[in-house]
Amino acid sequence: MDYFWPILVSIILVLIIWGIIASKVRERRMKRAREAMLPALKQHFEAGQRYHVFLSHGQRFDRVRFLGISSAFERQTASLPFPLCQWIVLEKEDGKHLYVKPESIRYYEDV
Repeated sequence: MDYFWPILVSIILVLIIWGIIASKVRERRMKRAREAMLPALKQHFEAGQRYHVFLSHGQRFDRVRFLGISSAFERQTASLPFPLCQWIVLEKEDGKHLYVKPESIRYYEDV
């Protein structure tokens, strides 16, 4: 009876470690199977290229150019009620800039 609790705790630890390892192996196997069926592409939008950008609420920007992402707001105590940082900056054909939140972009397509 003296060895009951150490043996029980050891069994529980071994089962937890075994579960973690089995999960990692299963995840790796699923990733390989997914990549065999549909290969992953390392293709994203490129700065300077023109795209049609579709937003979540249905608005569409035609032939805009991705310029980049605005830098983070640096002041700790912002006087504005919401942070104006991390906007995607787009440029229209007439040279005007659009500032769009990244999470509002539904998808984009090549022109």
